[in-house]
Amino acid sequence: MLFLSTLYWLMFLLLGTYTLVRFNLRISRPASMPQGAKIFVANHPSVSDPFLLSFAIRQHAHILIAEEVFNIRPFGTLLRSMGFIPVIPHQGRLAFDQAVEYLQQGRNVMIFPEGHISPLEGGFLAFHSGAARLALATGAPIIPAGIHIQRTRIKTLTMKSGSEDIPAHWYFNGPYTITFGEPMYFDGDLENRSRVEDVTRTLQVEIQALTEISMLQMDAEFGNPVLAR
Repeated sequence: MLFLSTLYWLMFLLLGTYTLVRFNLRISRPASMPQGAKIFVANHPSVSDPFLLSFAIRQHAHILIAEEVFNIRPFGTLLRSMGFIPVIPHQGRLAFDQAVEYLQQGRNVMIFPEGHISPLEGGFLAFHSGAARLALATGAPIIPAGIHIQRTRIKTLTMKSGSEDIPAHWYFNGPYTITFGEPMYFDGDLENRSRVEDVTRTLQVEIQALTEISMLQMDAEFGNPVLAR
C-alpha cells in the first residue's frame, strides 16, 4: 500500500505541473468537506476527467474506470498500480465490492456514473446506479461535481485496447471548470430498487445543475467559442 500511495502522489505532482501549465483550471468547492471516506461523483465530458478531478480534490481516490482502458499498454499497468478499479462488462459486482472495501477502510472512491464519455455534442448519458448503491451500502457521503469544458478543444485519438482500436476523447489544454456541491447523504435499503433509482435521479439532477453553473462561469470568463464563430 505504501508503494501505491507513493506512486499515486508522484503522478499527482507530474500531473499538477502539466495542469498548471496547460489548463485554465477553475475550481469552486464547498466551505468544507467531511473527514473520512467519500464518494466523488461527476459527469464525464473527456478521458482527461479522472486525472484533472484527482488534481482538484487533492486527495487519494480509487477511481472506477472501464476495463478497456486498462488494456491499453502500458497505461493499464500504471492505473492498476495506482489502485484504480476496472469495471468489467457484465461483472460490475467485482468493481462494486472492491469500492465498498476501500470505503470501509476509510478511503475515497471516484465514479463517473454515465459509464462512458458524455455525448460530444453536449448533454449527458443516463446515470448508472453504482454511485447510489455505494452510498446506500456504506453510508459514505457523496461529493457531487459538475465539469464543463470547451468541446471544440476535444481531441479524438485512436488507441489500441488489447486487439481492438478504440476512440479516446482527450482534453489536453484550455479552460476547465469544476463546481463541487455540498456533501450528500443517503440512507435506505440497498435492495429497494425504487430507492436506488430515486437516489440515482437525485444525483443526476444535482450534477447537471452543477455542470450548468460551471458552464456559466466559463462562458463569463472565457466566452463561448461556438457562439463566437
